[in-house]
Amino acid sequence: MAAGRIAGAAANAAAADGAYADLLPDMAAWRAAGKTLKTISERLINAGQTTPTGRPWTPGTVANVLRREPEKRTFAGNPIFAAWCPARISAN
Repeated sequence: MAAGRIAGAAANAAAADGAYADLLPDMAAWRAAGKTLKTISERLINAGQTTPTGRPWTPGTVANVLRREPEKRTFAGNPIFAAWCPARISAN
């Protein structure tokens, strides 16, 4: 049962990473330039972008996507998903 959960988590993570792959570099650059989450969401909305579910961007969805950056996937210096999702870590 645990193996199924690990495989499912890896598949979900890969699908989410793919859904945001084209936007993440711009979003990360804007954030690094000091833009707020609200400003980033407004830029995406003004550019006609929606989330993969077709909804408008919010500061919260922007924050969630920015957490997908490989550099953000650590806690106390350790990969967040290493214990249960090794496929995701090796993809980074």
